[in-house]
Amino acid sequence: PLLLAQLGAAGSEPRARGNASGHCAPHGVYKAAGDDAWLAIAVCSEQQWQGLCGLVPELASSAQLEFDERVEQRESIDAALARWCALADPATLHAGLSSAQIPASPVFSANDLHASAHLKARGFWDQAHGGDLPGLPWGLPWRGAGVRQQGPAPALGADNEWMSREVLGLSAAEHLALSAQGAFGKA
Repeated sequence: PLLLAQLGAAGSEPRARGNASGHCAPHGVYKAAGDDAWLAIAVCSEQQWQGLCGLVPELASSAQLEFDERVEQRESIDAALARWCALADPATLHAGLSSAQIPASPVFSANDLHASAHLKARGFWDQAHGGDLPGLPWGLPWRGAGVRQQGPAPALGADNEWMSREVLGLSAAEHLALSAQGAFGKA
């Protein structure tokens, strides 16, 4: 029912738009040089568009395009970016785009993430619970500011009683009554 109401409110059915954005153009993921190497780029301002046109020779003559014109010419702009990205590896492309203050990022594989100095420095990989498993990357404010949950994510419902008692302040009897009523799902 909610989806139908949203469709009616919008006046039309939503359509797939892939990597396209209603706020940024160009906006996509482009194949770079290398085996399964990709780069994401999002141009969300005129300054970023000018910077991109200065980096990509094939786009130099398109620097005057306004946002709506870039949206209309999305396919040809994406094709030019695809040809440009194919010439270099994602790290090199990212460095140039970053220096021009254009939002971009290499698309990381699982191996890239595992080797990431950034994630290692922040203790993302949980060495204490069975090896290199991803930990929970956020702190839980109700367990103390900056305290990070260690170990794998809890199983479904594993923290129900703790959450009811410690966070919501319910008594054991209140928790059991809610549980019996199905408030936490089926046992």
